[in-house]
Amino acid sequence: MTRMLALLFALALTAPVALAEAPAEAPPGEAHGQAGHGDGHGQPAAAGAHGGGHGDAHGGGHGDAHGGGHGGAGAVNFASFDYGEGKAHANPPLVLALINFGLLLALLGWKAVPALRDYWAKKSDGIKNGLEEGTRLRKEAEAKLEEYTQRIKDVDAEVEDLIKDIRAEAEAEKERILAEAKAQAEATRKAADERIAAEIQEARTDIEREVVAKAVAAAEKLLTEKVGPQDHQHLVTGFIDSLGDSPSTTSGGPA
Repeated sequence: MTRMLALLFALALTAPVALAEAPAEAPPGEAHGQAGHGDGHGQPAAAGAHGGGHGDAHGGGHGDAHGGGHGGAGAVNFASFDYGEGKAHANPPLVLALINFGLLLALLGWKAVPALRDYWAKKSDGIKNGLEEGTRLRKEAEAKLEEYTQRIKDVDAEVEDLIKDIRAEAEAEKERILAEAKAQAEATRKAADERIAAEIQEARTDIEREVVAKAVAAAEKLLTEKVGPQDHQHLVTGFIDSLGDSPSTTSGGPA
C-alpha cells in the first residue's frame, strides 16, 4: 500500500516536467534540409553536382532546419492549444499537465489519503494493542510471580509449623512413653513388693504353724509323762476356758 502511493506521487511529480522537456518534432523544412544535405554528399563523382548540391543543402535546407526547427523546440507551451505538426508548438499546453497533476492529487486525496490514514490508524491500533497486551501479560506475570513467591513463603511457614508440631508430638509421645514406663515399673515394683510380702507372710504363717504344732506336741508329751489323768483333765478344762475368754492370748502364747 505504501509503495503504491509513493509510486503514484512520483508519477504525479515527474509528469509535468517530462511533458515540458519533451523534444519538439522536426518541421517539414528540417526534413527537406536533411534530404538536401544527403543528396549533396550522395554524388561525389561530379564536382559541379557536389558543389551545387552541397551548397544548397547547407545554405538552404540545412540552414532552414537549424533556423526553424531548433527555434520552435526551445519555446515551452504554457497555455496555447495551437500544437501539433506544422503548428507553433509541438507539445500540449503545460496547463493541461498541471490540471492532470491536480486531478491526480485530488484523486489521491480522495482515495489514497483515507486508505493511508486507515492503514496507519490500524497499524497504530495494532501497535497500541500489542503494547497493551504486553503490559497486561507483564502485569499477569508479575502477579503470578508474587503469588508463587507468597506461596513459597507460606509453604516455608507451613513446613516450620509442621516441624514444630512434629517435635511437640514427639516430645509429648516421649513423655507419655516415659510416664507409662514409670507407671508400669512402679506397678511392677508394687506387685513384686506385694507378692514378696505375701510370700513372706505365708512363710511366716507356715513357720508359726509348724512351731505351734511342735510346741503342742512337746507339751502333750510332757503332760503325758508328768501329769496324771486328773491333772490332765483340769488343764484341758482350764485351757478351754482360757480359749473362750481370750483367743488372741492363747494363740500368742505358743508363738
